[in-house]
Parts: sequence; C-alpha cells; structure tokens
Amino acid sequence: MSKPSKYYAATISVALSLLWLIVYGGCSWITAHRSDVGTWFYSWERLIPFVPLMIIPYMSINLFLFVGRSCARAGTNYAF
Repeated sequence: MSKPSKYYAATISVALSLLWLIVYGGCSWITAHRSDVGTWFYSWERLIPFVPLMIIPYMSINLFLFVGRSCARAGTNYAF
C-alpha cells in the first residue's frame, strides 16, 4: 500500500474539518432555536471557577484534529 500524498492528506483533513464545523455549528444552531432545551449539571460543577485563558485550548481543538490527521501514517493504528 503506497503512502498518500501530502496534498491528498491535506485535502481530506480540510474536508473533515469543514464537515465537523458544519455538523457542530448546525447542532448548536438547532439547539439555540429551541425553547424546550433544559439544563442538567451536578451541583459541584458550579464551584469550578471560570478561567478566561482556558478558552484558548478549547478553541484550538479543531487545530489539533487537523494536525493529527495530517501527521498520521497510513496503515498505522493509534488506538489505545
């Protein structure tokens, strides 16, 4: 089995990233327009302080997904 080209890997990575953004954004949009969506949480979760700088790692998850797909070798299983 030959190794896919970097262009092919980048194309697939971009396509999957766009698919993720469309699905995630679509679900968020649908949920935002519903009035019957409840809230569920544990009481201890209210005790966790909000740290504004932690938004940066959360927002960079898409970047990690993109880079991870680009770095993976064909035929290699990275499952735990």
